[in-house]
Amino acid sequence: MNQTPTPIKISHKSRNIAIAVIVVAVLIIALVAVLYLRGDLSYIIQSTPTPSPSPTPIPFDFHVGLIQTSGSVLQGNSIQVEIGLTYLQGTPENINLIASG
Repeated sequence: MNQTPTPIKISHKSRNIAIAVIVVAVLIIALVAVLYLRGDLSYIIQSTPTPSPSPTPIPFDFHVGLIQTSGSVLQGNSIQVEIGLTYLQGTPENINLIASG
């Protein structure tokens, strides 16, 4: 008793979907192969975020001024002078003031 195998019936729509899936899979494999051969695959697989630039710090700035603007002193004596320092901008820093003369 020889039986002829019954052919499997696949709808036209199912066949078209299967062909489209196979074509997309082949295109993805081809793209990965091209990127691998060019050496660009590591960029896609292991992408590191670009660090954002750190803001430029504002330089420290201050103003020096004499509060007493006039006066007189005899030789060998001393005079007292008041100096004013005004913070303007930036991260505060230590200031050294030296007087001579």
